[in-house]
Amino acid sequence: MKALALMPRGVGIGREEFRRYYESQHVPLALRYFRFRKYVRNHVTSSPEVGFDCVSEFWPLEVAQAATLMQGAVGERMHEDERQFADQARIVSAPCRETRLAGAPRRDDETGIGKVALLLRSTPDGPTLLSTLQTWAAAAARSGRTITLDEVIGMPQDAFPCDAILWLHAPDADLGGDADPQLPANVTIVCRTRTRAEETPAATLSVAGKFSADRLVLAESLD
Repeated sequence: MKALALMPRGVGIGREEFRRYYESQHVPLALRYFRFRKYVRNHVTSSPEVGFDCVSEFWPLEVAQAATLMQGAVGERMHEDERQFADQARIVSAPCRETRLAGAPRRDDETGIGKVALLLRSTPDGPTLLSTLQTWAAAAARSGRTITLDEVIGMPQDAFPCDAILWLHAPDADLGGDADPQLPANVTIVCRTRTRAEETPAATLSVAGKFSADRLVLAESLD
């Protein structure tokens, strides 16, 4: 399973300050308790404001364990830290299904890679949307250009600002530059933004989650 989170910066916090705190403080804190197969933060680099400053992608190794941790002392610690840099009330998250529509597989480490995120609303159901965009992507992307789709699953429409996110990896002129691509009918772009990725290396992920919730409770009881 994969999850997405749209992360807006807190009031009075600049975008660079948000990115710096997220990467230097919040990510290492999360990695003390949680195990991920892959963990990518796509920081917004374009203007105007789009209502969020990062699209985070998580591939948890143990979904049930992560949910249990978030319901206890670990979750309280994570939420407390979120409030230091993010507008917590406006954070939204959702499970999703990722499909590569065209081009090469995603890189093992996407740090520094630019991507355009297109938040979509669609009339077609999930399978029809996927089939339609697969046909579109085959014609829109040159050889080797990676295009992926994250379909939001199991969420009411008003609980997340889009039905899917279309990702144009390392975009350039073949994907329309700064202009929106011409998508199939019944697929509407509700938001477009450029991002730059930060990814936790696989070597770091391999040793993540070593600080148990029991140790956290003990440490806090000694404070």
